[in-house]
Amino acid sequence: MKIGLLVTPAAGTPQVVARAEQYGFDSAWFVDSPLVFGDPLVSMAASAALTSRITVATGVTNPVLRSAPLLAASIASLNTLAPGRVALGIGTGFTSTGSLGLPPANLATLERFVGEMRGMLRGDVVEVQMPDGALRHAGFVNPTLPWVDVEHPVPVYVAAAGPRILRDAARYADAVLLGGMTQPEIVAACIETIRACREEAGLDPDAMEVAITPSVYLTDRDIDLDDEADFVELREALGPKSLAPAINFSRIAEQSPNVPRNVVDALVAVRKAYKPPAEDDGDPATRHLRKYRGYMRELSDEQRPLATREVLRATTICGSPAQCVTQIRALQEAGVGHVILSSLPQHLTHVLDAFGTDVLPALRQRESAAVRR
Repeated sequence: MKIGLLVTPAAGTPQVVARAEQYGFDSAWFVDSPLVFGDPLVSMAASAALTSRITVATGVTNPVLRSAPLLAASIASLNTLAPGRVALGIGTGFTSTGSLGLPPANLATLERFVGEMRGMLRGDVVEVQMPDGALRHAGFVNPTLPWVDVEHPVPVYVAAAGPRILRDAARYADAVLLGGMTQPEIVAACIETIRACREEAGLDPDAMEVAITPSVYLTDRDIDLDDEADFVELREALGPKSLAPAINFSRIAEQSPNVPRNVVDALVAVRKAYKPPAEDDGDPATRHLRKYRGYMRELSDEQRPLATREVLRATTICGSPAQCVTQIRALQEAGVGHVILSSLPQHLTHVLDAFGTDVLPALRQRESAAVRR
């Protein structure tokens, strides 16, 4: 089981990543919402220069804001700083596009973009679609060190949640990011879909890594979500990151007979009740900028009732170190190979230290014991 950390690019992020490497984390994933946080590629380069083992990855970028030639140049350049420990997470876009008032990419555009990136990062000349829609042949003129590294593979992870994108990603991605879903039955349903589609396409169903990016919150005591005080604490700490995965995975939950009925009902209720923030009296031309203020930092009054106990249980890893170990083991048994911990920015340092000190050693100890047996 790989354990990673989702980080927001900022001035101190490289030092956070260096500490994560010291603790034994396998990867650091950099949010690509450049008008909400800092730029991930700058932060990844600085982090790569401070580390020697940990993988640095986009978590995740998209084809709306990044052209394939420029992104390929950035990633291949990063690969010269951290050969063999760069990964590329790609999705359709969410906050990065929404904060500009732009729609996300469609699935055909996403698939094309992944193909373009994979080809260029191998050193191939490929036909790419430029921002104006024109098709151009693109490839590195000098595909060698010291300028770029196309010899060390860069795995491409595709962020997927709905049934259709899961089926598509199973065919063309190196790995799949399931986002912030921790309900084992839903995760297992996603993995079953991926495996079935790969078998249909003549691909090895065991060759695809499945990763998740759950919200995480550690405490020094066991947490009981049925206790009102614990529930309120966790709702404020984890709620801001729980509603999106609840919506995104609600349809998979509906389709799986193994997901508990109360969980299905809770996720579907979020999807049906959720509405974008109400119109305000400000300038309509800049409304998309106001929409994301407070994103990943706090719940709005309209969102708070939607972050129910069932939603929190289905989208988080939380509680004492022992509880977190148990939850991660359940996800491993469901088929997850990579858990990327995602905390609110203001809790990142605490999560890093508490997880690195109390949870990672317990996980590694169990893995070592299993190998010896």
